[in-house]
Amino acid sequence: MALCEGFSHLVLPVSDLDRSEAFYRDVFGLELVGRNLVAEERPNSLLKSDCRQMVVLVQSDTVAIEREGANSTHHAWLLKTADEYHECIARMKELGYDISDYRAAFRAAGQYSSDIVDPDGHRFQVQAQGPEATEIRITKKGVINCGKADDYAVGAVKLYKDEKFFLLRVKEGFLALSQWCTHLNGLVQWRDNFYDFYCSKHGAVFSRRGEAESVIMDLPPLRLHPVAINKNGEVEVDTDRVVMRRDYNPEQIVPPVCGAALSVDKLKFAKEVA
Repeated sequence: MALCEGFSHLVLPVSDLDRSEAFYRDVFGLELVGRNLVAEERPNSLLKSDCRQMVVLVQSDTVAIEREGANSTHHAWLLKTADEYHECIARMKELGYDISDYRAAFRAAGQYSSDIVDPDGHRFQVQAQGPEATEIRITKKGVINCGKADDYAVGAVKLYKDEKFFLLRVKEGFLALSQWCTHLNGLVQWRDNFYDFYCSKHGAVFSRRGEAESVIMDLPPLRLHPVAINKNGEVEVDTDRVVMRRDYNPEQIVPPVCGAALSVDKLKFAKEVA
């Protein structure tokens, strides 16, 4: 499969070439190259961005916005930095445009997106990704006592919501999985009916041991928090430390016996972040 590094140009039908040309130039900041420069019978305007992509506006008697059978037809601009995004949104608001993100509840941490509509109703998303989308998140809640190991039945999955981790009891022992998705920083949820973890932000799927199972993206497993069984037989999870791993293997499981603990130094293909 060939690797696509971008697109050459986007062609849009417009009802008023002068009006749309001004919008794409003044609002989106595209540079006007000229009129009637492409092999198109109808009047057209060519504009380009600062990263090679171009937009061709074509004068049309009818402008169809929605595709048959689709509930949303739109395009998107992906800006390089979050600072550029905020500057762009501020400029659009100053120009009097209604900027909103109707899917804000579905964004992962560090994802920025707002919608704006051109004079003919073509909807565009202006997007960017900040560093908080991919940073390693650690709640720093200290060591959490999760109660007696014997109180957890094999197969149990318990969410510690404030501390952002799941404690799992498998046949061999315990795992503490970070709730933060390893794609972008969405929060995964346990799905009882599928026996997996699912991120609603972008559809990532992980097994009950945190292994990535998504068919649409290649991801590392969910991160671990170190687990230890104290002298009283209670499970303790250290939320001040997180373990990044390349894959799952049984040595990551802490057996349900007093004194057992996750030894990060002995793990293969894993490193700790504190």
